[in-house]
Amino acid sequence: MEATRYVVESVGIPKRTHFGDGFWCYTNDSSFKDSGYTNSALSPHTDTTYFMEPVGVLALHCLSHEGEGGETLLVDGFQAANQLKVNHPDSYKILTNHKPISHSYLGDGVHHTGYHRILLETHNGDLSRIAYNHYDRGPFSMPPEECVSFYTALNQLSSYMDDPKNQLKLKLNPGTLLLVNNWRV
Repeated sequence: MEATRYVVESVGIPKRTHFGDGFWCYTNDSSFKDSGYTNSALSPHTDTTYFMEPVGVLALHCLSHEGEGGETLLVDGFQAANQLKVNHPDSYKILTNHKPISHSYLGDGVHHTGYHRILLETHNGDLSRIAYNHYDRGPFSMPPEECVSFYTALNQLSSYMDDPKNQLKLKLNPGTLLLVNNWRV
């Protein structure tokens, strides 16, 4: 773990959270209320959307693994968003302009809530971040007349996220360290 810490700290400052000091081991542990601690397959998502500033870089280091499963699923969210922009420009506009919605984590003695647009652009109109996580989306208020178009747009983005042509599946071998841009992938 010291080598992992060295590499990660050369990239940035690890974020201390309720899970620990920025370095923790994911195992099948139902005592945590986070979907990442299960042995169930997870659909495409960005992590820590329940923080006002989601973690920018994730470090996934496989220490050991025996048996079946354990594949990592990566999706270029910017590519999926660009496909949405090209094929459904009105839906892209909805997801970049809607009122920020809540993403929430409640469990393990803490309650975090972050508010984000699904697609965040810079002042120049360039996509800068995706907050895409069905597991952590919390309750939010939206005028009824906007709900259908919002969920239509979100479902269209989801279809690109779920498209196998936009996905890379890989199994990390013990000793492999993968750094991921959590605001994009």
